[in-house]
Amino acid sequence: MNREYDIVFIQQHPIPYFGISSIASYLFNAGFKCCVLIDELEKNLIRSLRVIECNLIGISVISIETQWLQKITALIKSTFPEKYLIVGGLHAILRPQEILANTVADLVCNSEGESVVLNVIRELRKQKPEWHLVEGIGYREKTGKIVLNDRAALLVYSEAVIESRDIYYSRYPLLAKDATHTFMSSRGCPYRCSFCYNSSIHDIFKQKGNYVRQKSVANFIMELSVHCGKYKFHSIFFYDDLFIANRRWLKQFLPLYKKEVGLPFICTARADLLDEIIVALLAQAGCKTISFGIESGNYQLRRDILNKNINNQQIINAGRIVHSAGLNLQTTNMFCIPGEDVHKALETIELNILAKTKFAFSSFLTPFPETAIEKYLKQFSGGETEVSKLPSSFLKESVVHIEQKEIIKNIHYLAYFSVRYPCFYKYFTKNFYRYKILSPLFYLLFMIGALWRHKQERNISLFRTLLYVWRLKNAV
Repeated sequence: MNREYDIVFIQQHPIPYFGISSIASYLFNAGFKCCVLIDELEKNLIRSLRVIECNLIGISVISIETQWLQKITALIKSTFPEKYLIVGGLHAILRPQEILANTVADLVCNSEGESVVLNVIRELRKQKPEWHLVEGIGYREKTGKIVLNDRAALLVYSEAVIESRDIYYSRYPLLAKDATHTFMSSRGCPYRCSFCYNSSIHDIFKQKGNYVRQKSVANFIMELSVHCGKYKFHSIFFYDDLFIANRRWLKQFLPLYKKEVGLPFICTARADLLDEIIVALLAQAGCKTISFGIESGNYQLRRDILNKNINNQQIINAGRIVHSAGLNLQTTNMFCIPGEDVHKALETIELNILAKTKFAFSSFLTPFPETAIEKYLKQFSGGETEVSKLPSSFLKESVVHIEQKEIIKNIHYLAYFSVRYPCFYKYFTKNFYRYKILSPLFYLLFMIGALWRHKQERNISLFRTLLYVWRLKNAV
């Protein structure tokens, strides 16, 4: 039986996307219907599309998915030439012209998608769509010329809109069974780390409204309460770029959260913003783990290359405050940074140990398009990042060319166990990391560490951990 929708969203990986969840809720409140298809969970994506009546297909991508995007748009367009394809997501905001030049997509969304998709749907209801009237899109004229309209204004959080994951869970019930569900109370980050998209997007939309926005306490509590009432899960991950950025909001939110929701949670932070007062409030509300970025244990690299001016003592103090409150510390770390050598890579392990990190997450620095670090590296390579050459996972491989790279990769692979068990670092890592012949063994240890970290962070069984990781095997 065919079902009719105003738009069908398509994505590659099997996790709920915040952007699609928000757009779906926005469209639903405006009286429109939508659904989502996840390529990796569909036995046959084209067959699934055949039983759905819609004129508009929206595809969400990040920069490391461009090869998939070219393949999927070509497949869909050859099968359904009458349907309009619009591409959105971070990569579409950063390089909209590139998407129109390299794919058969009809439209690209170069802004946040809520109002843009709504206006595109309305325009398609006309006998002759006038794309030049729609802010926030790019398109091709009949001559083949690519036109990019002005960016749309940034979304203003409305008391009436509550983000819903029903678009995902109604079709893919297994996603609702995850032990930890993720939420965001805000958009944007006030800081400008060189490896992050935030500074570029902030500049793109500097005349289009407030970039850093936060839901009201009442609205966010309602969103959480509605979700908790529908689905059974054990904990929450507040996945904001920086959950603790607004202290005043946090002091209002946390007591109400404890009363109305009360689930254990993980949240994001920043070492130089943590103090005893905030950590105590988080702990009282049910926080079990605080996550912040160390990135590199070398202060000079962190300050000069990564544009993260937090000194080592601030990181150590923050970690000890978290530990003293009885909470777990998760940190994010990266390797193969320009200017990094083996000694500086080992400093990252040692700083984590001093900060009493329990769950060290490590990856390779990836120069995503239009970030400051990509522009920095461009000075040496002489060209922009070729997104087709970016690795599909920043956990496995690095595209940054530095000396001693293969040895530094080994340090990355051994990072979790080195931090979690300082004796492992002292007696194993420091004695064997130089041996490139052992890299396959080190990578195996890395994968085991990733599994174990996920299990412990979320306090779930090994079986559920394996199911989750297997589902996301193509995304990590």
